[in-house]
Amino acid sequence: MLQFDWFEEDEEDDLSDAQRAFLAVLRSRTGEWPCRPQDTQLVEPEDHCPRWRAVLDVTSELEPLILFTIGVCFDGTAIWAGEVDSGGYEPRPDDQPRVEVIEAAGSPEDLAHAAADWFERVQARPVERREWLRDPRNSHYYVFSDTGVGLCRRGGVHQSPPDRVVHARGVVSPG
Repeated sequence: MLQFDWFEEDEEDDLSDAQRAFLAVLRSRTGEWPCRPQDTQLVEPEDHCPRWRAVLDVTSELEPLILFTIGVCFDGTAIWAGEVDSGGYEPRPDDQPRVEVIEAAGSPEDLAHAAADWFERVQARPVERREWLRDPRNSHYYVFSDTGVGLCRRGGVHQSPPDRVVHARGVVSPG
């Protein structure tokens, strides 16, 4: 069986001491996360994003589907955390955030704790799948339960209320 590490790095990755300290603390916090190590990735700087990124695909617990991708950009002294594009992992524009965006500066260890807290908050947000059972296309729409903000859709767009709403992931608020 293949073993994966959280935010696995390649042998050719040339990480600084600050980046290694950041990753050590971040990895130490992953034990109770509701995802798998293979849902995470360490992405090296590229032309469109000049910082290292620790990214996480947030998936549905109901089906093998990536709902959205989040990431933390780290340059050694500061972080930016928010939603990232699921293809190139570049930060998405801040004009319509679906998840909380944070920026902070400090020591690698303090920033890793702030990043881990943020990853945990985003993963804990409740997500529901709204289903239209009479639609032959098996339409459903994933949304954050707490805000109704849409995440991804399969099938058609419906004006009618869904036939069924199912908890897909995250922590359900009492009440």
